[in-house]
Amino acid sequence: MNQKALRDEEEVLNKKIISLNEKIVKLNADSGVSIEELEKRLKLLETKRDTIESDKKSTQDRITHREELQITLDEIVDKFDEEELEDGIDKLKDSKEKLRDIESTIDKINIKKDSLYERKDHLDKHKYNEECDICMENSETILQQKEKVEADISQYQELFSDNDKTRLQLMLVIDSLKGYADEWNNYTDAKEKEDKIDREISGLINRLSTIETEELRNSQQITQQEQLIKEYYKNEKQIIKQICYIEFINLIYQFNNNIFC
Repeated sequence: MNQKALRDEEEVLNKKIISLNEKIVKLNADSGVSIEELEKRLKLLETKRDTIESDKKSTQDRITHREELQITLDEIVDKFDEEELEDGIDKLKDSKEKLRDIESTIDKINIKKDSLYERKDHLDKHKYNEECDICMENSETILQQKEKVEADISQYQELFSDNDKTRLQLMLVIDSLKGYADEWNNYTDAKEKEDKIDREISGLINRLSTIETEELRNSQQITQQEQLIKEYYKNEKQIIKQICYIEFINLIYQFNNNIFC
């Protein structure tokens, strides 16, 4: 091979080296990071991906379970007539308040009656001398007092009877409305559970959204890391070719020097 042919071959090899240099991809911020470190990072990201997927599935299952409970609770709540229950509960509360007032009034009447009976007993025990003018005058006053006390006792007894009758009527009304209290407790219990489930579902949906955002970021990081590893091996192949060409050029130089010097 003559010198011109060797120079032509050298020029071709140099062009190939330049072409290889252009194909070598710079690894951005990870330039200089070993392939071991890149693969270690990828493995950690893949482990994190598995954890995210498990967490996502668990959250989705919890949402599904609560949505099923929500449907059941909705059906329970729909069976209640809220307007009728509220009306019954209002009547029950009103009757209980009236009963408390009546019982308080009856207590006061009984206190007054006890006082009147004590007064009457005291007057009944009064003794007087018929031969004593002053005693006889006092006795008339005492008789008048006894009449008044007895009239008051009769009045308060009538008041007691009227109030006691009202008390009994209210107790019957309250007894007839007790079912509303039980139904209202069942209704409010179901509503509270329904509201709690709604809050839990809302919280889990927000958590799922966060997990999906993290999942997307993790997927992007894995893709980026895989690309870096791919570029690393691609660069390695290009560099090996480049070394081969350089070595071949060196051989040409040596051959040139040996033949034409």
